[in-house]
Amino acid sequence: MAEIQKNILNIDSSDIINDSKLEQKKLSNEKLQSLSNNDFLRIPKENRLQYITNNKITTNDLIKKDLRIKNIEFNFTFENKFNRDLWIKTTAWQVLPSEVWSVEKKWITYIRNNLKWEFFAEDGTRLIINQNTKLKINELRDIKNLKKESESKISDYLKNNEKSGEYKDIIVEAADRGIKIEDAIKMFSSIIGSFPIVSADRKSILEDAFTNLDRIKWRNVKIPHLSEYEKKEIISRAPKKIKMLIKKYFPEDEYENALLVCNWESGFKYDSINYNSDRHSSVDKWLFQINDYWHADKYKWVDIYDPETNIRIASEIFKEANNSWSQWYAARNIGLA
Repeated sequence: MAEIQKNILNIDSSDIINDSKLEQKKLSNEKLQSLSNNDFLRIPKENRLQYITNNKITTNDLIKKDLRIKNIEFNFTFENKFNRDLWIKTTAWQVLPSEVWSVEKKWITYIRNNLKWEFFAEDGTRLIINQNTKLKINELRDIKNLKKESESKISDYLKNNEKSGEYKDIIVEAADRGIKIEDAIKMFSSIIGSFPIVSADRKSILEDAFTNLDRIKWRNVKIPHLSEYEKKEIISRAPKKIKMLIKKYFPEDEYENALLVCNWESGFKYDSINYNSDRHSSVDKWLFQINDYWHADKYKWVDIYDPETNIRIASEIFKEANNSWSQWYAARNIGLA
């Protein structure tokens, strides 16, 4: 839960991004090579798409009445350097305007049903954006009525709850997403309380928080990126000791998923280490690639390199995230987050 607590927030109001210097000039490829997702979310939503698409497609290109541009291809490589953080964390709703209501990827249709909502296929699978993902825009909607409904909910709530004005950004997000406002305030008020109401940091943290909420809510979906044969092969070759420890610490119905995530993260290699290029110079360590920055509190007085300790801490992170795999980026690639 540590990453969610440090990475949680969004409102689609471009005026609160004014304190960010990121958009004073068009971002260079050099800047984009190491740009974190957190800084990416400080950019007004309507300006983001151009940076991660071929041909620099803009929001206006998509919402013109004649729908001149219908096809998008995503690109997270800048002058031959792949930005992993941007690729892993960026989701469709973070970059596609609210008017885009239906898209197609590899002959599968994904739709949304709120102003701010991820795109889902009929079977509940969430749309995942990867390097070179190609999308076809199927449907645009006039969202004026939806905006009016949302504004009415916000106005009514503020009238009946005068002391909630300090959480207006949370209220706006919840109303736009069809989430119960009281629940959203309970979940996110403590996380953003230390940030000024009008600040880019507060905005980006809130946007990331609501994104993680979508991932958790829709965690029980099919695994679209691995065939049954591939899953069985991975599970069969997992070392006996790892299987034993995962059975010990993870819920029984998450046993196979835990093995799949562990394999994707480290290939079951006990000494697997990944040095990140983020602003914290963080390091992911061993079997479940426990990050030493986001989960620093769990490093105290333990040997993170001990297999049992590493798996035990992974299970704690899993449980703190409401029994979801949202804290592992690998889980995104196998349909678990």
